[in-house]
Amino acid sequence: MIDFAEIERLDFRGTESRSRIDAVLGEVAGFAETRTAAELAGILQKKQQALPSLRDALTPLIVKFQTLALPLLTDDQVVDLVRNIGLIIADERISMYERLRARLLILPPSRRQGLSQKILAVLRASPEPLGTSPVHYRGKEFPATVGSWVELFERLGGPANPSALFALPDFQKLPDELDHAVRHLIHIVPLLLTPESVEGQMATKPGRPSRQLSTEPAVPPNLP
Repeated sequence: MIDFAEIERLDFRGTESRSRIDAVLGEVAGFAETRTAAELAGILQKKQQALPSLRDALTPLIVKFQTLALPLLTDDQVVDLVRNIGLIIADERISMYERLRARLLILPPSRRQGLSQKILAVLRASPEPLGTSPVHYRGKEFPATVGSWVELFERLGGPANPSALFALPDFQKLPDELDHAVRHLIHIVPLLLTPESVEGQMATKPGRPSRQLSTEPAVPPNLP
């Protein structure tokens, strides 16, 4: 059981408190405790408001706990969360794919379409860094950002040709952590491009995505 009072007492300025909250994050993710995650995100947001100097330290934690609570968020909160997607998809404990899918599933088709388009617009325009060097395709240089990876995925055929992006030389050169992050980003995009068929887009293989040309998303087994 999570001790909320303990979390409120943490100062987040030292390594001990950060290690503790990271352990709590792993525990909440492992048991898929969406409501607990939402409460913890709220505690951290209040602490951030009270202590602006902790903003940089607390923002990644807030984003991650909000992601674990994603099925409970409003549409606007989901869109805001996606603006920080780079902080989410590099953490292997968090399955953005399944949580976003669960959020879309509870919506009627018209709202599902509308939310998907809003999220796509954020991703396509995102300047958030997600790579170590520019990406090259047909003589053009793209900055290594979330928006560039999404643009390339769509240019190369999107869901109709998912392996094309992963075959690019610049993708093959990515270190493991960035390879993982880009794959998870790209697993999410088809959910948004074809939201009307989200019920049939099932994740089937748990574990970490490999460097093979596969679009199987990594999904922990204990998700809601």
